[in-house]
Amino acid sequence: MTSVDAKLGGLFRGKGTGSEAIGNGNGNPGQDQSQQPGISDCSGSCTTEAFDTDPTTWTEDEKALVVSMWAEEKMARDVYLDMYDLHGQRIFSNIANSEQNHMSTMKKIMDLAEISLPVDENGATVSEDNIGQMAASMQGLYDNFINQGTTQPYLMGKTLEEVDIADLEAAIEWVNDDLASVLENLLSGSHNHLRAFTQQLN
Repeated sequence: MTSVDAKLGGLFRGKGTGSEAIGNGNGNPGQDQSQQPGISDCSGSCTTEAFDTDPTTWTEDEKALVVSMWAEEKMARDVYLDMYDLHGQRIFSNIANSEQNHMSTMKKIMDLAEISLPVDENGATVSEDNIGQMAASMQGLYDNFINQGTTQPYLMGKTLEEVDIADLEAAIEWVNDDLASVLENLLSGSHNHLRAFTQQLN
Protein backbone atom coordinates (compact mmCIF):
# COMPACT_ATOMS: atom_id res chain seq x y z
CA MET A 1 0.00 0.00 0.00
CA THR A 2 1.20 3.51 -0.75
CA SER A 3 2.04 5.58 2.29
CA VAL A 4 0.20 8.90 2.26
CA ASP A 5 0.49 11.70 4.81
CA ALA A 6 -1.99 10.43 7.39
CA LYS A 7 -2.76 13.85 8.83
CA LEU A 8 -3.36 15.40 5.40
CA GLY A 9 -2.14 18.78 6.57
CA GLY A 10 -1.99 21.82 4.33
CA LEU A 11 -4.08 20.59 1.42
CA PHE A 12 -7.35 22.23 2.34
CA ARG A 13 -6.81 25.77 3.59
CA GLY A 14 -5.84 25.04 7.19
CA LYS A 15 -8.58 22.69 8.28
CA GLY A 16 -6.76 21.65 11.43
CA THR A 17 -9.12 23.47 13.77
CA GLY A 18 -12.18 23.92 11.64
CA SER A 19 -12.99 27.17 13.41
CA GLU A 20 -13.05 29.10 10.14
CA ALA A 21 -15.99 27.04 8.92
CA ILE A 22 -18.51 28.10 11.52
CA GLY A 23 -20.56 31.27 11.12
CA ASN A 24 -23.36 32.98 12.98
CA GLY A 25 -27.04 33.21 12.21
CA ASN A 26 -30.28 31.36 12.59
CA GLY A 27 -31.69 28.18 11.14
CA ASN A 28 -33.63 25.70 13.23
CA PRO A 29 -35.49 22.58 12.17
CA GLY A 30 -38.96 23.22 10.84
CA GLN A 31 -41.25 21.15 8.70
CA ASP A 32 -39.87 17.75 7.73
CA GLN A 33 -39.74 17.38 3.97
CA SER A 34 -39.10 13.71 3.24
CA GLN A 35 -38.67 14.35 -0.47
CA GLN A 36 -36.18 17.19 -0.57
CA PRO A 37 -35.47 18.51 -4.09
CA GLY A 38 -31.94 18.04 -5.33
CA ILE A 39 -30.53 15.82 -2.58
CA SER A 40 -29.53 12.98 -4.86
CA ASP A 41 -25.98 11.68 -5.05
CA CYS A 42 -24.05 11.36 -8.28
CA SER A 43 -26.88 9.22 -9.70
CA GLY A 44 -24.43 6.68 -11.04
CA SER A 45 -22.14 9.24 -12.66
CA CYS A 46 -19.39 9.09 -10.00
CA THR A 47 -17.73 6.36 -12.01
CA THR A 48 -14.08 5.38 -12.08
CA GLU A 49 -14.46 2.86 -14.90
CA ALA A 50 -13.36 5.17 -17.72
CA PHE A 51 -10.09 6.42 -16.25
CA ASP A 52 -7.43 7.15 -18.86
CA THR A 53 -4.69 7.02 -16.24
CA ASP A 54 -3.60 4.43 -13.70
CA PRO A 55 -4.34 5.86 -10.21
CA THR A 56 -1.20 4.18 -8.86
CA THR A 57 0.80 6.60 -11.04
CA TRP A 58 -0.88 9.74 -9.70
CA THR A 59 1.24 12.21 -7.77
CA GLU A 60 1.54 11.95 -4.01
CA ASP A 61 -0.40 15.21 -3.66
CA GLU A 62 -3.24 13.80 -5.74
CA LYS A 63 -3.29 10.60 -3.69
CA ALA A 64 -3.28 12.58 -0.45
CA LEU A 65 -6.17 14.64 -1.80
CA VAL A 66 -8.19 11.48 -2.45
CA VAL A 67 -7.71 10.41 1.17
CA SER A 68 -8.60 13.88 2.39
CA MET A 69 -11.76 13.95 0.30
CA TRP A 70 -12.79 10.53 1.65
CA ALA A 71 -12.22 11.82 5.17
CA GLU A 72 -14.20 15.00 4.48
CA GLU A 73 -17.12 13.05 3.03
CA LYS A 74 -17.10 10.79 6.10
CA MET A 75 -17.05 13.81 8.37
CA ALA A 76 -20.09 15.22 6.57
CA ARG A 77 -21.92 11.89 6.63
CA ASP A 78 -21.34 11.44 10.34
CA VAL A 79 -22.41 14.99 11.15
CA TYR A 80 -25.65 14.53 9.21
CA LEU A 81 -26.35 11.17 10.85
CA ASP A 82 -25.85 12.82 14.24
CA MET A 83 -28.18 15.66 13.22
CA TYR A 84 -30.85 13.17 12.15
CA ASP A 85 -30.57 11.39 15.50
CA LEU A 86 -30.82 14.73 17.31
CA HIS A 87 -33.52 16.50 15.29
CA GLY A 88 -35.31 13.72 13.38
CA GLN A 89 -35.48 15.72 10.14
CA ARG A 90 -35.44 13.58 6.98
CA ILE A 91 -33.25 16.03 5.10
CA PHE A 92 -30.30 14.92 7.24
CA SER A 93 -30.72 11.21 6.61
CA ASN A 94 -31.23 11.83 2.89
CA ILE A 95 -28.05 13.85 2.58
CA ALA A 96 -26.14 11.40 4.80
CA ASN A 97 -27.00 8.69 2.27
CA SER A 98 -25.62 10.87 -0.50
CA GLU A 99 -22.42 11.49 1.44
CA GLN A 100 -22.10 7.72 1.90
CA ASN A 101 -22.18 7.33 -1.87
CA HIS A 102 -19.48 9.97 -2.20
CA MET A 103 -17.39 8.09 0.38
CA SER A 104 -17.80 4.88 -1.60
CA THR A 105 -16.63 6.63 -4.75
CA MET A 106 -13.49 7.96 -3.09
CA LYS A 107 -12.81 4.61 -1.40
CA LYS A 108 -12.95 2.89 -4.80
CA ILE A 109 -10.30 5.30 -6.05
CA MET A 110 -8.22 4.67 -2.91
CA ASP A 111 -8.34 0.95 -3.62
CA LEU A 112 -7.36 1.46 -7.26
CA ALA A 113 -4.49 3.73 -6.21
CA GLU A 114 -3.43 1.38 -3.40
CA ILE A 115 -3.85 4.09 -0.77
CA SER A 116 -4.34 3.41 2.94
CA LEU A 117 -7.13 4.88 5.07
CA PRO A 118 -6.22 7.85 7.28
CA VAL A 119 -5.65 7.66 11.02
CA ASP A 120 -7.38 9.48 13.87
CA GLU A 121 -5.79 11.65 16.56
CA ASN A 122 -4.82 8.51 18.48
CA GLY A 123 -3.09 6.95 15.48
CA ALA A 124 -5.81 4.35 14.88
CA THR A 125 -6.99 3.66 11.33
CA VAL A 126 -10.33 5.34 10.71
CA SER A 127 -13.16 2.85 10.24
CA GLU A 128 -15.98 3.72 7.86
CA ASP A 129 -18.44 2.07 10.25
CA ASN A 130 -17.27 3.93 13.36
CA ILE A 131 -19.60 6.95 13.46
CA GLY A 132 -17.77 9.89 14.99
CA GLN A 133 -14.25 8.58 14.47
CA MET A 134 -12.54 11.24 12.39
CA ALA A 135 -9.28 11.52 10.51
CA ALA A 136 -7.04 13.72 12.64
CA SER A 137 -7.36 16.63 10.19
CA MET A 138 -11.17 16.51 10.37
CA GLN A 139 -11.71 16.31 14.12
CA GLY A 140 -11.93 20.07 14.66
CA LEU A 141 -14.42 20.50 11.83
CA TYR A 142 -16.57 17.66 13.10
CA ASP A 143 -16.64 19.03 16.66
CA ASN A 144 -17.52 22.56 15.51
CA PHE A 145 -20.25 21.42 13.14
CA ILE A 146 -21.81 19.24 15.83
CA ASN A 147 -21.76 22.15 18.28
CA GLN A 148 -23.40 24.53 15.82
CA GLY A 149 -25.88 21.92 14.61
CA THR A 150 -27.29 21.45 18.07
CA THR A 151 -29.10 24.79 17.83
CA GLN A 152 -28.73 25.84 14.17
CA PRO A 153 -28.78 22.62 12.14
CA TYR A 154 -29.85 24.04 8.79
CA LEU A 155 -27.37 26.89 8.97
CA MET A 156 -24.71 24.36 9.96
CA GLY A 157 -25.57 22.21 6.93
CA LYS A 158 -25.37 25.24 4.63
CA THR A 159 -21.97 26.18 6.06
CA LEU A 160 -20.65 22.62 5.79
CA GLU A 161 -21.64 22.41 2.13
CA GLU A 162 -20.07 25.81 1.39
CA VAL A 163 -16.79 24.54 2.87
CA ASP A 164 -17.05 21.35 0.83
CA ILE A 165 -17.75 23.29 -2.37
CA ALA A 166 -14.77 25.59 -1.82
CA ASP A 167 -12.49 22.61 -1.23
CA LEU A 168 -13.70 20.77 -4.33
CA GLU A 169 -13.43 23.83 -6.54
CA ALA A 170 -9.86 24.45 -5.37
CA ALA A 171 -8.87 20.82 -5.94
CA ILE A 172 -10.36 20.63 -9.44
CA GLU A 173 -8.02 23.42 -10.53
CA TRP A 174 -4.85 21.33 -10.13
CA VAL A 175 -5.60 17.58 -10.19
CA ASN A 176 -5.43 15.33 -13.25
CA ASP A 177 -8.42 15.15 -15.59
CA ASP A 178 -9.63 11.74 -14.35
CA LEU A 179 -9.75 12.84 -10.73
CA ALA A 180 -11.18 16.23 -11.67
CA SER A 181 -14.08 14.51 -13.43
CA VAL A 182 -14.97 12.60 -10.27
CA LEU A 183 -14.66 15.71 -8.11
CA GLU A 184 -16.90 17.66 -10.47
CA ASN A 185 -19.64 15.08 -9.91
CA LEU A 186 -19.19 15.37 -6.15
CA LEU A 187 -19.33 19.15 -6.55
CA SER A 188 -22.69 18.88 -8.29
CA GLY A 189 -24.01 16.88 -5.35
CA SER A 190 -22.72 19.45 -2.87
CA HIS A 191 -24.47 22.25 -4.75
CA ASN A 192 -27.69 20.22 -4.53
CA HIS A 193 -27.24 19.84 -0.78
CA LEU A 194 -26.54 23.55 -0.41
CA ARG A 195 -29.76 24.41 -2.25
CA ALA A 196 -31.73 22.07 -0.01
CA PHE A 197 -30.41 23.68 3.20
CA THR A 198 -30.87 27.19 1.79
CA GLN A 199 -34.53 26.41 1.05
CA GLN A 200 -35.00 25.37 4.66
CA LEU A 201 -33.54 28.68 5.86
CA ASN A 202 -35.72 30.84 3.57
